[in-house]
Amino acid sequence: MIWLALMSGVANAAGWSLVGAYDSSSVSTLSEAPAGYVWREAEGMKTSCGPAKRPDGLGIFEAEAANYGLMPMLTLVLKSDSPGETLTSQQVQVTLNLGDDQVSLEPMRLPRQLIVSIASDDSTERYAQLVRTQIAVETCLEHKTGRAWTGGPDGERLKEAFLLSRPGAVGRRFFGGQSDAVPALLGPPDACMVSVPESQGAEGRGEGSLTLVPTDVWGASLRRCSDVLSPGDAYDGEDSPLLPLRLTGEDQLLRRKDPRTWNSLQVALRLDPEPAATESERVFFDLSHGDHVLAQNEQLFKQRDDSTLGLSDVLARLPHRFPYVDGEGGPYTVLMIPNWQLVEALARLERDQALPADLKDVRRPMGTPPVGVTDAVGYVLGHPEMLLVQIERNPGDDRWPNVANILRGNFGPWGYTVGLREGRARIVLPHDEPPSWEQTARAQRAREHAAMIAALFLLFFGGLRGFGRLRELWARVPEERAHYWPALGSVVLSETPTAKPEDES
Repeated sequence: MIWLALMSGVANAAGWSLVGAYDSSSVSTLSEAPAGYVWREAEGMKTSCGPAKRPDGLGIFEAEAANYGLMPMLTLVLKSDSPGETLTSQQVQVTLNLGDDQVSLEPMRLPRQLIVSIASDDSTERYAQLVRTQIAVETCLEHKTGRAWTGGPDGERLKEAFLLSRPGAVGRRFFGGQSDAVPALLGPPDACMVSVPESQGAEGRGEGSLTLVPTDVWGASLRRCSDVLSPGDAYDGEDSPLLPLRLTGEDQLLRRKDPRTWNSLQVALRLDPEPAATESERVFFDLSHGDHVLAQNEQLFKQRDDSTLGLSDVLARLPHRFPYVDGEGGPYTVLMIPNWQLVEALARLERDQALPADLKDVRRPMGTPPVGVTDAVGYVLGHPEMLLVQIERNPGDDRWPNVANILRGNFGPWGYTVGLREGRARIVLPHDEPPSWEQTARAQRAREHAAMIAALFLLFFGGLRGFGRLRELWARVPEERAHYWPALGSVVLSETPTAKPEDES
């Protein structure tokens, strides 16, 4: 219990604690098929960017696969001590670790609805056009693939992540060996731009096939925002539902903190009067997202590794929010990690250490998945020491506590949830109906939990009985000694039987 209290203190250091870790797909199979959730693109983005593209080999978006339980899904439920608190992608880091190697994971995220505004003057107008094109292409890629834009180190890996080029390896489950884990969106994104010509439609910007090609985003543009639309307005895209998430409890009135409002993305460009080697080095920008300033007085073009100037990725700086469910007992944030990311991470971590350094680089995918590992979610739950879920404690603090420490107990893998301290913790499923008691018991491995408790009780009872007999080790045992054996006296037994006297009669 002392160990449990210490671990609880570590887990709550950031105001968040891990109260559930389970495979939501295996739990959801205990109920009937969920309601017909379909990932439908926003009509505005469809008009501007063209039709969305489902991934090859899967045929549906990952949010749909999660809803129908078509792939194992590691679900981590975090509970906050503060009401109304939410987490963004800049406050959470999920990784798998093996020795000194580490691979990042990207949980599924909520879509954004952006009102893009770019301020410039005559001296920076041509640079503003570059930023407009960059944001339009990136937001259209989010719309096309249903995947969140997070930026990347080079263009080739970004094209691979967003299905524009064939991955470097094959043989993965559901996806083909991307070099980077790419977070899926739980619903379609939407965006419009202020003070640009009205979009002329999406003719020539893609076909209805699943395969995504570069021509699908060439000439991408965003439609012009309505004059009556302003940041903070409720999003009106009712035809594009989010993936439903429900918390345990039939008798509770649950609500999901509504993230579906229009948010502003403001970029202001200026030209520094100080002389520089090139005019591009004099361009600076300020970036704000809603009320948050993300960049101030930064160079728009920065030096790359090859000593050339590269355009800063503006959209990659914007945070994504994780799904949030509120119920009686506190707010919960849900981190959903699909099986294919874990398979890919395990493949990179389990490389032969004797390989050359360039071949065992964890950033490079392997040609085959780990030997014997098909259910990577179950493997990670069985080896919780590999999982790190770090949450920012205070802004600017480099020490991010690991809330997954609570899974590393010495009691064995008999409970995926935080057993003794949160034995009846609520679970969240991607369904329209609240999880049933049977699903909750399955997620918390109630049978294994009960078997362990019963075994501990029997062990305690047997130990108690044995403890009561310890005194027999030193207690004196009563003794009775026989000095002679009873004999038959003087009776002599004849070797021949005595004749029976005859009856006188």
